[in-house]
Amino acid sequence: MAENPRLIAALDFILNHATGAELEALASALSRRGNSSASSLNFQDMASSVTRGLSGRFAMPENMNEVTRNMVKGMIRQHEPNLSPEQIDVLLDQWVPSPQQVRQGQEGKYPPEVLYSMAEQFLMYGIGNMPDSEARELKEAMPDWHEKYWNIFSPVIRTLLADAIRGNLGLSECRARLKAHLRL
Repeated sequence: MAENPRLIAALDFILNHATGAELEALASALSRRGNSSASSLNFQDMASSVTRGLSGRFAMPENMNEVTRNMVKGMIRQHEPNLSPEQIDVLLDQWVPSPQQVRQGQEGKYPPEVLYSMAEQFLMYGIGNMPDSEARELKEAMPDWHEKYWNIFSPVIRTLLADAIRGNLGLSECRARLKAHLRL
């Protein structure tokens, strides 16, 4: 079905905004019009069709990270032309990590004691036991600290923290496993 803005608007109204009485009025109007298929309208199929159309329109390019890295690299070169390619790569890895870096974590860049402290803060925040003053200080220092911490953690630490926050792993067991993983 070709994209028709009026049809998409109508379907959006029917699927997301119409009340029960309005839906009955629409069905009645369709049957009065003589549309024999009105009773067999499949709103689920219509919703899927609209969703596919909208998703295709607003989909992010698969290489968005690469595009972002190239744009940032250009800005770095423009403002700091004397940096070596290696220095630029270090900055890029910190400012715009590749998806693989995010998946693997960046634990190797930090001492184990620092990682343990970060994991402990993340855990306390996640279970709601972080003192308000500490949460405020972290947020002031780094508004998106929990996201940055998460991106640093390896999959092992992420799994331990997620299990503990969900209640699938006790806090003392989580801490013991974190220490063992970090060789503390």
